[in-house]
Amino acid sequence: MEFEQKDYSSEEFVNVVLIKDIQKLIDSGFDFFAFILICQGIEYLGNFMDDASLSDFGKSEDRFKIALKKFFSASFYHSNQEMLFKCLRGSLIHQIRPSTDILLTSLKNGCPKELHLKKDDKYHRTIIIVEEFFEDFKKACKSFLFDIKKLPGNFPGNTKFDQPHFQVYETLGLDKVFAVSGTSMEQRFEIKK
Repeated sequence: MEFEQKDYSSEEFVNVVLIKDIQKLIDSGFDFFAFILICQGIEYLGNFMDDASLSDFGKSEDRFKIALKKFFSASFYHSNQEMLFKCLRGSLIHQIRPSTDILLTSLKNGCPKELHLKKDDKYHRTIIIVEEFFEDFKKACKSFLFDIKKLPGNFPGNTKFDQPHFQVYETLGLDKVFAVSGTSMEQRFEIKK
């Protein structure tokens, strides 16, 4: 079976997967999964602030927090890094649920936009509205892409940006097959029936 190979650069990964595909999730009503991927996307942006490999363990907290500090403009993200890491990112990634300190919702569920990042009166939990969170994330992605191109010296991991992030293989009969980064450009694989 012949495959057409496409290498996704870090920039394409941000634009296609982190922005376009997460937007599709939200548009389709998969808000909960969008929250999870936004959290992982924040950590991905932070990985360029160190020179360690993307696959190195024990870097999640530092990467998540530095991305909030460096790329998010709202002061809420800067002053609540610890809470967001533990109660949002940590709970969603490890337990597939938010902590008891967070309320996740959407504009489609009738939550007023002005409640985004505010505490609810009854339970005193931080409300995060997926559409607003995603808008903040998209701005962070755009800030990241602008900064890493214009000021690459400010990013200890800037060499990771120029490497292919992963490969996409397309063929008749299959939509897409994703492969990990670091595979040889000439490397092919076969699907055995």
